[in-house]
Amino acid sequence: TQDPTPTAPAPRAQPGIRDSEVLLRSGSRLPFLALCTENATEADVAEALKIGYRHIDCSPENNNQVEVGKALASVPREQLFVTSKLSNDDHGGVEAACKKTLNELGLDYLDMYLIAWPVAWKKGTQTPDEQCTIESTWKGMEALVTAGLVRNIGVANFSLPEVETILQSCSVKPAVIQIELHPLNAQRKLVGVCKRLGLQIQAHHPLGGAKVDCLGSQATKSVAASCGQTAAQVLLKWNMQRGVAVLVNPKHVGGVSSKELHGALSFMLTNDEKRELDAVNTDTRCFEPSWAKFADPEQGGAAKPSVVLGY
Repeated sequence: TQDPTPTAPAPRAQPGIRDSEVLLRSGSRLPFLALCTENATEADVAEALKIGYRHIDCSPENNNQVEVGKALASVPREQLFVTSKLSNDDHGGVEAACKKTLNELGLDYLDMYLIAWPVAWKKGTQTPDEQCTIESTWKGMEALVTAGLVRNIGVANFSLPEVETILQSCSVKPAVIQIELHPLNAQRKLVGVCKRLGLQIQAHHPLGGAKVDCLGSQATKSVAASCGQTAAQVLLKWNMQRGVAVLVNPKHVGGVSSKELHGALSFMLTNDEKRELDAVNTDTRCFEPSWAKFADPEQGGAAKPSVVLGY
């Protein structure tokens, strides 16, 4: 008897609307894929907008918000989702800092404004500002929502205990937490608890960086070969399929383009492929400023039984 005719592999599941945007608690729709504008020129941003990026992530620390704003002017405002951040030395002047950013970008409002770090310095220094607390800074952020200067507020590089501190006293809850996430730094507890608390998670450095070679890892290469996508696309999709939005910057790693990264919206990983990437976590960060302090990943939320019982 002849062997049965081999059947073609089943087509990959295609992503739906959940893979291109997510609904925030405010009712705003956050595009899952965002362009990080660190080291970006006006031309870089303009090219990304032509490709289809609509979420543009900015920061006064990038020293290019004027150039970014010029590029943004080519797209109707209602089609954009623009994020910027409160610098460490602006915790004592939240409204003034936000208005300066709006002026530089040429905008009337921001879709998202994030506290960049849970670190407050005196203006123009790296000297701790003892007058500022997480709670007082958050009150300043809430006032921006009331004034109509921003539509959503959130945090970046916060630990779970620091998020819990805000939730204990806030009147406007944080919509987003932006943290370093890739297969080698999965931060599963922080991601899981924040999702249950209603925060949307966004990954910065989702491709790793100079100190953490996610693109060159054997697991990434294996999955990329299995699904017929590039290593960079695979890394982005790993985060996206666990409900995490991603912030991409081709200049953080070599040899990738904004167009290639945008292609991460067009396919899905199988469960086996995702599990292969899940298995490589080593809690290794690629972005660690000398002044930054990161909490134990098991702090906050409910403690593991092994931590409680000491085994």
